Amino acid sequence: MLAKAVATECKTTFFNISASSVVSKWRGDSEKLIKVLFDLARHHAPSTIFLDEIDAIISQRGGEGRSEHEASRRLKTELLIQPEARKAMFEELLPQQHGEEALPYDILVERSEGYSGSDIRLLCKEAAMQPLRRLMAVLEDNQEVVPEDELPNVGPVTSDDIETALRNTRPSAHLHAHRYEKFNADYGSQILR
Repeated sequence: MLAKAVATECKTTFFNISASSVVSKWRGDSEKLIKVLFDLARHHAPSTIFLDEIDAIISQRGGEGRSEHEASRRLKTELLIQPEARKAMFEELLPQQHGEEALPYDILVERSEGYSGSDIRLLCKEAAMQPLRRLMAVLEDNQEVVPEDELPNVGPVTSDDIETALRNTRPSAHLHAHRYEKFNADYGSQILR
């Protein structure tokens, strides 16, 4: 009721979804339902999606003793790649340094469509390593031992570093896409005309 009241006060389209309505016994259906839900919410934006009993489907990935079912992991991954929280994650993992070049968070959000939380963390680590790699290249080319107090500073993360990280990092959900496409081609149902 509180979520509905907030949605009404903010004049947003309200989606009240129970955990049971997005969980399906058929392989891949749960992920499709989540994707359609978020696509529908984007179409009717501004929207509020309220997932009732979300704790029933969202717990720590991996589960106790790594006994979590693969379908449950895929559903959680689909939920994690849909919210617009990606920008907040980028701002947290790659904070803007005072007096430095502004980082293109909007470009990161746009080009990280389909990335899970783990993929975003890896992307940010890759971007943050680029200044260190430049420094290491300079030191290796120098061929002389540099005293510790004369070592150059590691530079800030730049837009070029982010471009390099985007080229070097791919969403993990797409690693097995060919297997699912082959399965769908072999065993999936299709409408013939």
